[in-house]
Amino acid sequence: MSQRVERLFGGAHRDTRAIRRAEILLAVAIPLDVLGLITCTSVPGALMTLGAYQMAERQMKRIEVGELSVEHAPRVVRIKKVAFWAMVGCVAGFAIQLFLLSSGAYERWLGAL
Repeated sequence: MSQRVERLFGGAHRDTRAIRRAEILLAVAIPLDVLGLITCTSVPGALMTLGAYQMAERQMKRIEVGELSVEHAPRVVRIKKVAFWAMVGCVAGFAIQLFLLSSGAYERWLGAL
């Protein structure tokens, strides 16, 4: 019971830490997503992007329930939008990688080195 009361009336710093973690995770994931075409970082980047989206989704549910202040909603919505479009980019990157792999482009590039 006291944990619920603490969650409702206190611990605001803990709430912003979870949102900040999602922002940091997304800030690390997006460069990994972009570099995924020439390096092997697309899968970890996609997983981190998905994790950031899920963290933001969890925080949004807490806002809807009333456990988290409504003032954090624009920040959480922005994280969700950026993570969504980063996941769309991941899917496009995977499609491009599949094409480059099946066409032999990677073999030609590595053979030229």
